[in-house]
This record gives sequence, C-alpha cells and structure tokens, in this order.
Amino acid sequence: MQIIKTLKPKRLLAIMLTLCMALTMLPGGLLTPQEASAATPITTRLDFTTILHGTDRLDSEGWKWESGNILTLNGLDLTHSTLTEEAILLPANSTIILFGINSIKQTSTQGNGIDCEGNLTIEGSGSLFIDATFCGLFAQGNLIINGGSGTIKNSGTSGDWAVYAGGTITAPGVTFKGHDGSSYNISAQIQNMGSYYSIVATSATSTPLKDIQFAPTSDTGDDDDDHGSCGNTGVGMFGTLALIAALAFVRGKSGR
Repeated sequence: MQIIKTLKPKRLLAIMLTLCMALTMLPGGLLTPQEASAATPITTRLDFTTILHGTDRLDSEGWKWESGNILTLNGLDLTHSTLTEEAILLPANSTIILFGINSIKQTSTQGNGIDCEGNLTIEGSGSLFIDATFCGLFAQGNLIINGGSGTIKNSGTSGDWAVYAGGTITAPGVTFKGHDGSSYNISAQIQNMGSYYSIVATSATSTPLKDIQFAPTSDTGDDDDDHGSCGNTGVGMFGTLALIAALAFVRGKSGR
C-alpha cells in the first residue's frame, strides 16, 4: 500500500494501462464461437416459421434465431424421427451461419434434414453434417453456399437427392465431391435438372447424388487450425513485447 501511495499519478496510470494491455493481448481473449462448449443433444423439430426472432439457445442447444431470418449454429446436435417431418424448417430468405461442428439427423421415413420455404444462404467457418431419409438439404427457392464444409446425405430409400433447390444453386469457392462407397472421390458439380437444381457426378449429370461432401475450394483440411495457432501466437508475442516496452518506460521514468 505504501508503494502505491508514493507513485506519481502519471506513473500509476502508465502501470494500469500496461496491465490492461497485457490482459487484452492474452490468447484467451481471442475465443471465437467455434470454441464454445458442446451443446446438449436435442430431438425436437425446430420450426423457425413459428419461433420468435431473438430466441438464443446457443449455450444450451447450439442455435440462435435473429431478425432478418438469420440462424446461427454452433454445436447443434439434432436428431428428429417424426414421420415425413423435416428436422429444421426455415422461412423464405433465411441465412444459416455455421460455427463449430453441427449435426442434423432425420431418421423417419421421407423426412428432410433442412427444409427452407424459399431462398436459403449458408455461410460461416464451421461444419454441417446432415443425414436424412428423403432429402438432406431442401430449398424451395435459390440455394447459395458461401462457406462452411461438411457432408449432406440422403440415406433413405425415398427421394433422389442429397441437395435439392427449386431455383438455382450457386456456390462460389466451394467444391463438391460424391461418395463412391468407400470415400468422397467422385468429382461433382451443380446441375440444372430442368425443373430444379441438384448436385450430380461430373461423369453422370442426369442422376443427382445422394451423398456429397462440400468444402472451400482452397481448403487443405487444416487451414483453420493453422490460422488459429498463428493468430494466437502472433498476438501473444505482440502483447509480451508491448508489456516489456511499457515496463521499461515506467522503470525509466522512476529513475531506478
């Protein structure tokens, strides 16, 4: 206490600013939504045509529904088994933003994984795994995939598609691969099927694929980890250098 009393106001302010800078530079202050804890698995259908905007269950169930029809997913683990129902129903002009790892399963007969009543956009840095018995991802309007990665699968005996769009499908910077029975090795592409769009094998454009993988075209499989590591290391180093420099300044001013 005596030391604090003898410090001049400017010197005390400098020390306080230094400590604040050091704390904000720590890697722990850089936690992103991807690093949030896993959500509790749920089995209830999510009907966002009736759920109110502003409903936030990211911490408990891994989803948040905001104005503008924006659905943020972070750690969602949803399994739904009601006959012919989709696991998730979205209104037209919805956007899904992906963080972390998200899983959607529809295990009943003729059920879609995600069903949107119009245009749907998917973006973000997370992953999305859909396994349904009729159509994995169904958009009655246009489908735009701007980011994210994962797999979309129709594992049922009904329905022909992993992905179906009543309008067009656009996916700038995204690569699709089909499953050949052992791995995702089939070159795939977006295809106009006449009355709808789907994802087909490049070598068989008349038949929609029922099991696909999607990922950023430039993704090497570990880019996110590399970027996260580099970002934390760089910031941590900068914070350390800033702390040393600031302490040296304070020490010099004190004449010790």
